[in-house]
Amino acid sequence: MSNVITETKKATKAAVRVEYRGLCATCTLSESCTFPRNVEKPVMHCDEFIGYEMPKTTVAPRTVASNDEERIEIKGLCKNCENYATCTFPKPASGVWRCEEYE
Repeated sequence: MSNVITETKKATKAAVRVEYRGLCATCTLSESCTFPRNVEKPVMHCDEFIGYEMPKTTVAPRTVASNDEERIEIKGLCKNCENYATCTFPKPASGVWRCEEYE
């Protein structure tokens, strides 16, 4: 009879899994973390945080319209930037004049 009670307690402990929010939800060390945590208060800063590395995605290059009517005049730095084809930043009609990604 005591074996049944012990097995039930083990199954209950194994079935209870706490889902933390904040950094803990994506930390690789979450399972073995020793810092005190509260489920109701998500952790927003942790010196021990190591996140999961996500697979790199590829960006589809932009296509430029072939018709002269649909062609947009490119102004500013975008006009001769090497990254223009793969750039995802907004490009206002007035042109981009400051960009950290310009090459």
